[in-house]
Amino acid sequence: LLEAYRKLGDRDRIIAQLLRLIDLQPRQLEWYPQLAAQYSADALQQERAYTSIVEALPHETESHVMLAAIREKQDNWNAAIAHWQAVAEIRNLEPTGLIGLAKAQLHQQQWIDAEQTILRLEITEWPERFETVQEETRQLRWELSRRRK
Repeated sequence: LLEAYRKLGDRDRIIAQLLRLIDLQPRQLEWYPQLAAQYSADALQQERAYTSIVEALPHETESHVMLAAIREKQDNWNAAIAHWQAVAEIRNLEPTGLIGLAKAQLHQQQWIDAEQTILRLEITEWPERFETVQEETRQLRWELSRRRK
């Protein structure tokens, strides 16, 4: 139905169908950004669709990662930082949240915070399956020293 409504350009029916899909599958995160895109002319409704991403899965990293990426695209880096912090807290045995957090802190020139985050990445013994963490951490450390000057 969504594809048919898209071909017809029927925004109201697209929104109604997305809302039905969200009602039926609230944990299916892909629907929320699509809904937000339909509300491009209504900033309040669009923001509501975006925040619903985390409300759908508040204790899962996938929702926070998705919203962090959206906030970065919106150039709302402080909000992105908050979501990366949530990812790092929820999955403290995985480096993904800390890496995203360090990148966002570097973008915001939060040198002390970035230093602490990178240090956490460096001193933690990560399981072998995270084989790229050392290289990513070296790159973050280099970026911090380069940009801090």
